[in-house]
Amino acid sequence: MSAIRVMAQDTAVNFSQNLTGHTAAVESVAYSKDGKYLASGSWDNTVRVYTVDSNGYPKFLRTLTGHMGAVTAIAFNSASTLIATGSKDFTVRVYDLTTGALVFAARDNKETISSLAFDTENKFLFSGSFDGTIRAYDVVNFENNRTEKSIPYGVKINDILLSSAKGSFIVASSKTSFEQVNGKKQVMRTFSGHTAGVNSLDLSPNKKIIASGSDDKTIILWDVLTAKEIKRLKGHGWKVTSVQFSTDGKYLLSTCNNGEVKLWDIEAGKCMTNIQPMGNNARMAAFSSDQSQIAVASLQNGPMFGVSMYTTPIKIKPVVKKVVKNAKDGKDVKVSDSKTSQKSNSNEALKNKSNPAVNKKQK
Repeated sequence: MSAIRVMAQDTAVNFSQNLTGHTAAVESVAYSKDGKYLASGSWDNTVRVYTVDSNGYPKFLRTLTGHMGAVTAIAFNSASTLIATGSKDFTVRVYDLTTGALVFAARDNKETISSLAFDTENKFLFSGSFDGTIRAYDVVNFENNRTEKSIPYGVKINDILLSSAKGSFIVASSKTSFEQVNGKKQVMRTFSGHTAGVNSLDLSPNKKIIASGSDDKTIILWDVLTAKEIKRLKGHGWKVTSVQFSTDGKYLLSTCNNGEVKLWDIEAGKCMTNIQPMGNNARMAAFSSDQSQIAVASLQNGPMFGVSMYTTPIKIKPVVKKVVKNAKDGKDVKVSDSKTSQKSNSNEALKNKSNPAVNKKQK
């Protein structure tokens, strides 16, 4: 078992297990917003779905089949009723998460699906593709998808975020800059600073900061409103393949083509860990909702393939509900113990250092 030290703490990030079951390397991984599900997509063309227990341990639920190419993108809607998958077979598939039944499939794209995102109201699913298009799918009434809804961006799209500005997207592509564009492809903001294509984006929980990972080996943190660089994180040895903020917004997880997985302290702008996963090319990594687990998708050599799981020392403590009497009617009222809910184990070890600018999770 490998242990990776985290700053000066007595706790460590530990490798815990490989979730074996795939028959080829794992390309994508995602947790549901509520933390109750984990899914991995593989070059064996399947998706393996797991339920996550109260201790953070995944239990295999089912395999989703139907793709004819590697599964490159996975997204859950916020209600945890649907899971969407995208593939190198150029298709998007949507499954009922409870039953595993296929409820919708789209074959509109002409290249690999690189990114998927549900809107916050669970009405639409959006896809980004290497064919340079962003497409919208109605996930309330699938019959409405008979009419194509697409935005021709024009260059290879590596990742998309849904902007807080209604009807607009933040798009990472083969360009050295990334852009916020509206439905008419009008550029609203340009984020310039990388010297090579941008592979991955994530939005901080309070929607004030964007993280971008690039082929230039760097990660840049940006002010959403001004498109100005806040910090530049250096240390990866090759192309940065994914970035993700933690639920509390204080940490950033990143992966690299040389197999590195790094955990960054955002306030300090420093790398806290450098993990070598069970593969030579780390494609994607994801935090569990309580930050107790990290799941890593990488290109393993076999003979067993699956997501690599790590435990972390930055678990968020659960919100404790206190019951107090209402002075007016004497009825019990539940209130949150805010001190408990805002601290994590790591914060205590770090003497409660925090970054007030970043405090919730959303992508």
